[in-house]
Amino acid sequence: MVLAGTKLYIAYYQEGVRVLDVSVPPRPREVAYFNTSQNTPPPRTGSEFFSNAIGIRVPGDGFIYVVDTNRGLLILQEE
Repeated sequence: MVLAGTKLYIAYYQEGVRVLDVSVPPRPREVAYFNTSQNTPPPRTGSEFFSNAIGIRVPGDGFIYVVDTNRGLLILQEE
């Protein structure tokens, strides 16, 4: 997880990348999502459960850098 201003960036395995607006802490709101999985969902057992998005960096250059165990480095543009 990376907190940048009022946005919380999360890379969570098969759940992909999520961006939450946490400007109102008791009520976080999802504002963006990117599915890092391929076309079909992988099985949710064993070591496959801990695959896909495993790391995230948000350096403030307008891009989100995601490390994915199956696809490598993903560079997403912030909007």
